Amino acid sequence: MELAFEETLYDSYENVYHTALLREETMEAIVPDACPDILRVLDTVVTVCLNSKQTQNGYAELSAAARLEILYLPEGGGAVQRLTMSIPYRVTAESPALTDRSRLTVCLSVHRQEIRTLHSRKILARLELCFQLDAWERRRVNIPGGPGADMPQSVQTLTAQQEMLAVTGVEEKAFSFSDELELPMDLKEAALLTGQADLVCSEARVIGGKLIVKGEARLSFLLLDGEGALREETAPLPFSQIIECRDVEEEALCSVCLTLTEAAFRLAGNRVETDLGVLIQAVMRESRTVTYLTDVYSTEGSVTPEWYTGTWTELLESITRRQSVRELLETGTGVSAVLAARVRLGKTEQDRSQGTVSAAAHVTVLYRDDNGGLGTAFRSLPVTVSAELPEGAFCEANAALEDAPSATAAAGGVEVRFSVSFTLQCQSAVSIRCIVEAELSEGERSSGPSLILRRVREGERLWDVAKGCGTTVEMIRAANGMEGEELPDGRLLLIPRRR
Repeated sequence: MELAFEETLYDSYENVYHTALLREETMEAIVPDACPDILRVLDTVVTVCLNSKQTQNGYAELSAAARLEILYLPEGGGAVQRLTMSIPYRVTAESPALTDRSRLTVCLSVHRQEIRTLHSRKILARLELCFQLDAWERRRVNIPGGPGADMPQSVQTLTAQQEMLAVTGVEEKAFSFSDELELPMDLKEAALLTGQADLVCSEARVIGGKLIVKGEARLSFLLLDGEGALREETAPLPFSQIIECRDVEEEALCSVCLTLTEAAFRLAGNRVETDLGVLIQAVMRESRTVTYLTDVYSTEGSVTPEWYTGTWTELLESITRRQSVRELLETGTGVSAVLAARVRLGKTEQDRSQGTVSAAAHVTVLYRDDNGGLGTAFRSLPVTVSAELPEGAFCEANAALEDAPSATAAAGGVEVRFSVSFTLQCQSAVSIRCIVEAELSEGERSSGPSLILRRVREGERLWDVAKGCGTTVEMIRAANGMEGEELPDGRLLLIPRRR
């Protein structure tokens, strides 16, 4: 006889593939005939856009493009010149876990860059991007959590509970928006050298089956005014988007990755026209209590169970840690004015031996020295916070700049200040072994005594005693005047048996 249990459907997403792929591409660019020769490269602004992503059975394919705006000083003096190039990227990841049903999240970052002159008319660009991939597959599991309505009275069940962190939603939305930044009137005749948009998520939460994502694009433009001087203009461009997620509760923890799919900047009079394409990728997690069967037996027969073993995730702690950075970038010359400053964060990395999580902050400052010349200071700084974890635990970490960096001239160089916020979700893997089906075989009724005395062995539970003696926990409690589960070692129990 097949036993019928009361089942609960647990619907979630499982991370079936996770990797970080580094892809380096190299390209050469020749200075156009109408432009002067290169004296030295001054600065390079990189904008990375995701073009496409798709999964098929056994592999995932991604394409992206990096636009480089290279500023250089010309031989013989004169105004700063700009050279642009676009480097395409195509990445393939192979894994038997990937299917055409997989939901793929992709986060991009610049891992390393090298820009140098080969000679006065040619530049070599070497750029390495990091593609962080996660593939998610929907998992639906029916887990018995107790006896069904037609369960025979002779069948006894034991249940347990486990807190787990379930991924209940993996959603994305692509959108585009445009705006105009009005420049001061003295920049009416300016030339636009570089444009950049840093995406920041300020809020992500679920309300009434909808994910509300708010943030801004922090715009920065480097312009060359009519007199040949460099000027930086900045402005925030806020946005708000709604994504359907009907099966996600309002208490869900939301992790959001914002990725550019398009970035175009045009100068029209004293306005900068901006067109941005953005892809929101959101992973939502909820804490759930799983009730499952750990044992079953019958007082009037034998039960043959079928077992299921699954690995779940338990949330240990969700915290946000802030790290402030104050660093002097040495220039080797006096600095009269800071023209522009930016910070680009690399991918986050965890060092279990040191109990830390860190991200590389790539800092660039454009300045004018005391002699009126232009210079660039660059430094890669490790930004680290503590993240000590218990044995077997792991941490999902994201790092983001809290505000735009500030930079001021100081003795010996330029002092840069900025703050990085780390969001840490500390988790551990939990293995659950539970009964999913069981078969009852009727047996002969016991011919032994209806009442026995038995001493409790070390470590025994009341359930173990009842199962071993072919009776029930309730009958033992009633016969011995017991209320709770506590069972002292060595206690003598009066055990009634069903006949």
